[in-house]
Amino acid sequence: MRLACPRLTDDELAETSAIIGRIAAAVDDSAACSQARRELVGYLVARTGNPLQQALVDEATMALARSLKDFTITADHRPRLLAGCEQLDAALRRRDPDAAERACRAIYDLD
Repeated sequence: MRLACPRLTDDELAETSAIIGRIAAAVDDSAACSQARRELVGYLVARTGNPLQQALVDEATMALARSLKDFTITADHRPRLLAGCEQLDAALRRRDPDAAERACRAIYDLD
C-alpha cells in the first residue's frame, strides 16, 4: 500500500476501485472474496516500482492461498471487511498511504 499509493495514475485508481468493489461484492463468497483480495494485492504490488517486493509477494501469495483455501468470512468480520473496502478506496483516491494501510488491515482483519 505504502509504495503503490502515491504512484497510482487516475486510470490505475479507477481499476483499483473496481477491484475493491469486487471484494465487497464477493463478501458472502469466501473463495471469490479471497481471489479478489489477491487480485488487489497483485495489482498494487505491480505498481510499487519495486521488483524485489513484487517477487516476494508473488511467492508468498501462492503459499497463503494454499493455507487459506478453507478460510471463511465470519459474521463478525463481514462489516469490518466492507467498511475497510470503503476506507481503502477513499484513502487511495486521497493518496493517503497511512489510511490505505489501516484500511487494508481492516480488510484482512489485522487490527
